[in-house]
Amino acid sequence: MEDSIKEEKYRKIKPSVGFLQKYNIKSFEIKFVNMFALEKRIVMSIVIGDYENAIDDISKLRKLICKKERETKIEIKFDVDEELIFNDVKGFITFVIEYKKTEKNKYAVYLTNYEIKIFGNIIYLELLSQEAVKKMKQDEIFKALEMRISKVLNRNLKIEIVNKNFESDINDGNNENNENNENKEIKENKKNEENSVNNENNNNKKDKKNKKPLVGEVLPENVIKGSSLEYSSALSGESSFKKSKFKGGKIKNAQKFEISDLKNIKIGENGDNRGRPVGIEGKIFKIDVRETKNNSLMYDFLITDYNDSINCKIFLNPKDEAQIAILKVNDWVKVKGYYKKDSFYAEDYIGVQDLESIESEEVKKEDKALKKRIELHAHTNMSEMSGVMSIKDYAKRAKEFGHSAIAVTDFGVVHSFPFAFKEANENFKIIYGVEAYVVDDEAQMITNPKDLGIEEETYVVFDIETTGFDPFNDKIIEIGAVKMKGKEIIDEFSEFVNPKIPIPEEIVKLTSITDEMVKDAPDIKTILPRFLEFCGDSTVVAHNAKFDVGFIKQKSIDQNLEFSPSVVDTLPLARALLTNEKKFGLANLTKYFGIILESHHRAIDDARATAEVFQKFFNMIITKGILTLKDINMNLQPNIQNAETLNTMILVKNQKGLRDLYELISKSHIDYFGMRKPRIPKTLLKQMRENLLLASSATGIYGNRGELINLYLRGETEEIEEKAKFYDYIEIQPPITYNELVEKNTSEIENLEVIKEMNKYFYDLGKRLGKIVVATGDVHYLDKREAINRNVLLLGSGNLRKTKFVDGSRYEFFDRELYFRTTEEMLEEFKYLGDEIANEIVVENTNKIADMIDAGIRPVPEGFYPPKIKGAEELVRKMTYDKLEELYGDDVDQVLKERLEKELNSIIGNGFSVLYLIAQILVKKSVKKGYLVGSRGSVGSSIVAYLMGITEVNGLYPHYRCPNCKHTEFMNEEGNGVDYPDKNCPKCGTKYIKDGHAIPFEVFMGFNGEKVPDIDLNFSGEYQGKIHKYTEWLFNSDALENIENIEDIEKIINFEDFENPKNSEYPETSENVFRAGTISTLAEKNAFGYVKKYLEESEGTEEIKERKAEVTRLAMRCEGARKTTGQHPGGMIVVPKDKSIYDFCPIQRPANDMKSNFKTTHFDYHVMDEQLVKLDILGHDDPTTLRILQDLTGVDIYKIPLDDKEVMSLFSGTQALGVSPDDIGSPTGTSGIPEFGTSFVKQMLVDTRPKTFAELVRISGLSHGTDVWLNNAQDYVRSGVATLSQIITVRDDIMNKLIDDGLDKSLAFKIMEFVRKGRPTKDPDKWKEYSALMKEKGVEQWYIDSCEKIKYMFPKGHAVAYVMMAVRIAYFKVHYPVEFYAAFLNRKVGDFKMTTMFFEKKKSGTEEDSPSLKKLKNLRRELESNPNLNAKQKQELFLYEILIEMNYRNIELAKPNVLTSNAKLFTITEDKKIQLPLIAVDGLGESVAEKIVSEREKDPFLSLEDLTKRTKLNKTVLKILEDYECVEGIQKENQGKLF
Repeated sequence: MEDSIKEEKYRKIKPSVGFLQKYNIKSFEIKFVNMFALEKRIVMSIVIGDYENAIDDISKLRKLICKKERETKIEIKFDVDEELIFNDVKGFITFVIEYKKTEKNKYAVYLTNYEIKIFGNIIYLELLSQEAVKKMKQDEIFKALEMRISKVLNRNLKIEIVNKNFESDINDGNNENNENNENKEIKENKKNEENSVNNENNNNKKDKKNKKPLVGEVLPENVIKGSSLEYSSALSGESSFKKSKFKGGKIKNAQKFEISDLKNIKIGENGDNRGRPVGIEGKIFKIDVRETKNNSLMYDFLITDYNDSINCKIFLNPKDEAQIAILKVNDWVKVKGYYKKDSFYAEDYIGVQDLESIESEEVKKEDKALKKRIELHAHTNMSEMSGVMSIKDYAKRAKEFGHSAIAVTDFGVVHSFPFAFKEANENFKIIYGVEAYVVDDEAQMITNPKDLGIEEETYVVFDIETTGFDPFNDKIIEIGAVKMKGKEIIDEFSEFVNPKIPIPEEIVKLTSITDEMVKDAPDIKTILPRFLEFCGDSTVVAHNAKFDVGFIKQKSIDQNLEFSPSVVDTLPLARALLTNEKKFGLANLTKYFGIILESHHRAIDDARATAEVFQKFFNMIITKGILTLKDINMNLQPNIQNAETLNTMILVKNQKGLRDLYELISKSHIDYFGMRKPRIPKTLLKQMRENLLLASSATGIYGNRGELINLYLRGETEEIEEKAKFYDYIEIQPPITYNELVEKNTSEIENLEVIKEMNKYFYDLGKRLGKIVVATGDVHYLDKREAINRNVLLLGSGNLRKTKFVDGSRYEFFDRELYFRTTEEMLEEFKYLGDEIANEIVVENTNKIADMIDAGIRPVPEGFYPPKIKGAEELVRKMTYDKLEELYGDDVDQVLKERLEKELNSIIGNGFSVLYLIAQILVKKSVKKGYLVGSRGSVGSSIVAYLMGITEVNGLYPHYRCPNCKHTEFMNEEGNGVDYPDKNCPKCGTKYIKDGHAIPFEVFMGFNGEKVPDIDLNFSGEYQGKIHKYTEWLFNSDALENIENIEDIEKIINFEDFENPKNSEYPETSENVFRAGTISTLAEKNAFGYVKKYLEESEGTEEIKERKAEVTRLAMRCEGARKTTGQHPGGMIVVPKDKSIYDFCPIQRPANDMKSNFKTTHFDYHVMDEQLVKLDILGHDDPTTLRILQDLTGVDIYKIPLDDKEVMSLFSGTQALGVSPDDIGSPTGTSGIPEFGTSFVKQMLVDTRPKTFAELVRISGLSHGTDVWLNNAQDYVRSGVATLSQIITVRDDIMNKLIDDGLDKSLAFKIMEFVRKGRPTKDPDKWKEYSALMKEKGVEQWYIDSCEKIKYMFPKGHAVAYVMMAVRIAYFKVHYPVEFYAAFLNRKVGDFKMTTMFFEKKKSGTEEDSPSLKKLKNLRRELESNPNLNAKQKQELFLYEILIEMNYRNIELAKPNVLTSNAKLFTITEDKKIQLPLIAVDGLGESVAEKIVSEREKDPFLSLEDLTKRTKLNKTVLKILEDYECVEGIQKENQGKLF
């Protein structure tokens, strides 16, 4: 053994199988042994499975090794069996402490006598003395223990080190009255905790012999996928899998319970701390799996019976497929186990012992009607945070019912259309529609206006108070009115009305009118004729006149009285005249005008206030030159953006109708969006209705009402018939969907019989007018039980308002039963109309409407529609071959020729030449301005893109190329040409250029070249805005149409006047270039919060009764609901000039921000990936940094070598910087290097110690993927399963590996695409199919498992481009450090604070840090100790790291100076110091800094007084400037004042 150690510097071995048994060591297993010969050090990694003899066994092992290796230092890293920690936290802590006591004397001294107590989320370690407490609090061991336990249990736990008198301190609280409450409870909790833990441990030991190897109980609450920590002597080690033993066994006396009844069980009585044996049945709806070290699987799953839900835990053997098969989401199971309430967790759970698959207890709904109905009114989860289900869910249910179609009609948007199209087939039609917000822009401000001057007419301004909102059944209790002649008030009317019914409590509170006040008043039969007589033939005025006039009209009809006056409504007047206001209630208007409103909601006071408001409007109208009543209607139009909206159903009849709908949706968002709604003017709808079907929505909820139902509920029935003629059909809905109008605190209707009468009325109206009447469900979810999910969304989105009650304000929630009904259920809802009519409106008429609509309507057309450039194909070919000849000469390698032709045939043959040409123009434009462009994505796979200058990444195999005679040598192997040794050309002796990165073109466009290429480009952040404007000019002008040759392209590139409005159609008027739209949906975390808030509000307490499992179930049903829209940071969508954007999708403002100049696609841009050109013109720091460095140094960034040895050494150490890792607190020299400067990547560099460019590429791929390194490849590398060269690092690895293993190339490409998008977990059935095909070809199981874990991954081309940028910047760090740090600091100038970050160089000849450097180190340590840093703190930490490094490299900072510093940039002084800019001074803002510079350029500052006067500098900042000597050269006072 000694000889072998001496021969090698490092060796990793595993002991022989019988080694431990030979020496009777049973308490742990040895994972591996690392032997370092030169250091004379052995590191052993062990896994402890039994605490009892572990310390003795470790000691025995040390002695054994020491006998053979006397001079060798032995370090033992130990990990603890996961199950041991789970089951015995106290035992785990005790073991670690006892082991530490054997290692170091200080632990033996301070931990001589200790006690561990647990309750709540706190673990108390009680020590004998305060000195021991003090010393141990400073020790890292307990922080590491805290993190370890928290990670294993997936809960934030805290270890508190306290004095032995801790318990008495608690019990002797200051308030003696608390003794019987708080302290008693604490004592009880502590006692229960201790008993629970101790008894649990005893039970575990007793039961071990009886347990079976298949099923096991899991004690902690919810451990989701994750890695655990290895523990060396400092308890801070590396991640690895965990091992656990099986404990399953039959459970006796398990009583069956409903899940909700479990809460009534009392745990821990009669000494039973193990838990109550119970049995439950339910449906699994979520599973989290964690693999343990011995390859067992720990399942943490949630089950529900739809009344309640609970968490269950179990260990399973992965080899027992029968057991694992039971655990599937959506399957029903019978569970037996121990019901527990562990002290660590706020919730109960079941530790599972037996698990059995059972038949589903859900009754599958069937539609048994012979002829099925069609739902024409359904809201998806894209519908304004009110629809719960996706269109996929609805379509699936409709197909199960046997329905032949379904309509998607979201509120105001059509985001669901592309997804709906996927659900259509020859037997199932998607009807595309919308429930639009229509504004009647033809509505008159005055009904029946007289031909009189405004000031000539007599007006009666009135208000009424009522017992409710229903004009048919509710009563008037007060009428107040004032009569005006012109602007002068000439009379008043004020009367109570006896309603002859009790006034509701809420109305009393609102109006202060009591039964006592009206009991002696006349009834309406007496008062109404008097009021009508008071009105005479005057024009009546009211605020929200439709309510007041509607009531008076209905009561007049009841008494056969005539009331058809000319009416002025001050509400629409307010909306039209006060365009900048958002609230138009009477109280808001009186506040706006400064009018006194004495008793709001008393009729006479409201009438007087309304009269004054009306007078104000009079003046505003006359000022506009409107002098007569008729002129008001002619010249004053409704303000569409704040006017009342009428919900209108719009269904698309054909493809032309879809295009028209897209234009309507676009205009509603671009031109008329207001008050949170996209609005369509009725006049515009009239113009474009030919290919559409229209209906007044039957929705009856306030703020979302159709025109006809609104008129009916207001009692304005005489208008309905005329208004109904506008619509193509009439819809009615089940009465129960209106129950909110009955149940809400201020009910609008007396009961649902009103709705039944209304529906009868509308059916008869349809018959009279010859209109089809259909019954729709206003569907928002699938099943009745999901009403709660809709309420959750409404509340969470802010779409609900609190209602005022007598005892305060609170939210009201209603169950309107908006579920997807079968035909039978819908017929039952309308049975009151008679069976024949019910069948007509439910079945026959809904099918008639569906038959009017074409099948096969496509939301997004087929095909690729790039802009047209004449001769693009020839230009691409010529550019490519010209560059090929320039680089590789005439005698081109045959392999290269074949590759090039294959690419060109794919690009040209599939119509992608224009895309390449456009990208080339944009890149060259930027490069000419001095800004390098980095490629993103897989465009680096294309050699055509490389030769055209679109990317710097050469995808060919590694090769040598002679720049002189063009001779080449291709290696035809994987790798990166940069890593090959330097070599001279054998033909002419010139030094070869090394190039090629071995990236297959197929990664970019597939093996058939049909995949639309996605060319993503990183432009300088400084130049991104310019290139965006240039792109807009390029496609909105005729520049591209005039291209005939390469010279014309050069002219376009050189054109600089593109920002001139005369030459550019800016975004506001652009018809060809749009920003790529995005849709943000409700994520799991937010959905959970929404549900919790809803439950707290509905239950009236923060202590909700629902378990976390039930909250999770409800939240999962809410996930995916649309929250808002946005835009891609650099994506631009280009529409060819012979097409309209409306051929593809609607447009809108990003997030409906009407202040934005940009227009985005209404659809998420991904749905048009294969139809329209998308340019990813992204902004990035790296090109900006390189431009700055090039300007500062004069170095040509394109000539920087990528294989500089000193530069490459930065990625594995710090020697090239002339500092040690201890100096700068970093193991590598990559701080400040893009992509390699974070602590996460630095740790990867430490783990892998890369020496080559190729290894950096692999690390770049790993670091940018999601679940590629962490929770995946890292574990395989550390466990020795695979090496860095074998694991998956970039998506190309998958395709290449599968092809090498014998899979078909196209299939390998499909699997790669499937994996890199994270699809295996989203589509498990498809992944099962792919996995089987991979296994057939011998692909290793670990590789298949690794693929399954991946959520997202980089292409190699992207990684290469990033590494090229990083190496270039690293070159400056090594060879031009002052310039490097100046450039870096300029990127972070906004985070720099002079008072904490400025440092002075330490004195030469001394090892001691300067005070400022000490301060920097302390601040850094302080931040590093905080695990929850915010974004700002993270940037500060980054800066401290760089500044400390600068100090050790002898790079000096110069203080800012008011007379010389730049306003915003760090600059380099003549003596090579980096001078701080003015804005680096704490509190000195950008505007003041720029003011200082501009003022000093005008005239010198005469004094500090002159400085502050001319720049508005405040005293605090001036004091800092003086303290830091930043105002040297400026006198305190003007010298003139001395004389």
